[in-house]
Amino acid sequence: MADSDRDSAQNSPKGNLPSRERERTWGQWKRKTFERWKEGLDDVFGGRPPRSAIWKEVSAIRDVLHRSVESTDTQSDTQGKFVHAYLVLPSSGDSQVHGAIRHSEPDCFLVNDSPRIQSGYVLKPKTLKFESPGGDLHHSYFWLNTASLKPSGVHSEDYYEGRNRERLCEVPGGQYVRIERWEEKMWTNDRGEREPIPEDSRPVTRYFREVPLLICCKSNPFKLSNPEDPDLKAENGFHAGVGEEDFRSFMSAFVDREEASSRR
Repeated sequence: MADSDRDSAQNSPKGNLPSRERERTWGQWKRKTFERWKEGLDDVFGGRPPRSAIWKEVSAIRDVLHRSVESTDTQSDTQGKFVHAYLVLPSSGDSQVHGAIRHSEPDCFLVNDSPRIQSGYVLKPKTLKFESPGGDLHHSYFWLNTASLKPSGVHSEDYYEGRNRERLCEVPGGQYVRIERWEEKMWTNDRGEREPIPEDSRPVTRYFREVPLLICCKSNPFKLSNPEDPDLKAENGFHAGVGEEDFRSFMSAFVDREEASSRR
């Protein structure tokens, strides 16, 4: 089993449990993820979070994200890290988040997607916004706007047409090579010699075009559907197609409906 598959299975409350236990376990897992999400936000804001906030400095953005989403140790050696936050990618699903780590590229950081190695998404942030429609943290999320980067140049020019990201293997020192080197665990060094890749190499996905990314726990923002097309779910990245303002409006309308329903 691949690391990503193993991590997903360990953090999935539905896993391979008997059906009679799934509902109870799912409810416990949701409560635990929300409690950890709230703890991270309390740490960032020093108390109850505001309804909105914005950060524009790279160091501040990285610090806020890391403190909000860092995974925590579990009591079980077999379960590894407990994940409570997810990065929702543009039109390509979601990924677990274990932290936000400094990166060698100027003004960039790495959103870590593995508890075992520092792999993940290389991003150049532009702004980070926190939104909590209605002041209820069950509806809260971060919206991260990224800036563009020059393509690494590892691939041919044709590769970059129509793409917003590239999969790479990063070797120590910040050098990028093709992802196949990671998969094969072999590469050609500067002397032209074939050898195993350096021990601290890692797979990364590098976003080189401006994209919006959503960070939240698996609460209401994650489950939101596009009112104009209910088949489009937030967890599948529809936020990138509608944009920041419309997504906020959809969330606010969702909160209003929830509050109206609770008063009936």
